[in-house]
Amino acid sequence: MAPRRIWKTVTAAILLFTIGSVMIYYGVQALAEDKDRAIAMLVIGSISFLPGIWSTWMLLCAWLRIPGYSYDQLPSYDD
Repeated sequence: MAPRRIWKTVTAAILLFTIGSVMIYYGVQALAEDKDRAIAMLVIGSISFLPGIWSTWMLLCAWLRIPGYSYDQLPSYDD
């Protein structure tokens, strides 16, 4: 995958990371008031955060040309 053809992957990775981070933050904040709502937010946030941080990390390492990382290791959303 050429670096200039990965915009959908970059967008998806950053979006998942951001949504997951926000949901986890608000889930932790809601723990004191409503535990059921907080648990739901934490679960949804974790489901978004984990693939988002993994993809973002892989993109960053490939962009910095760290040995062992390449754009080919990422899923492609261009298809």
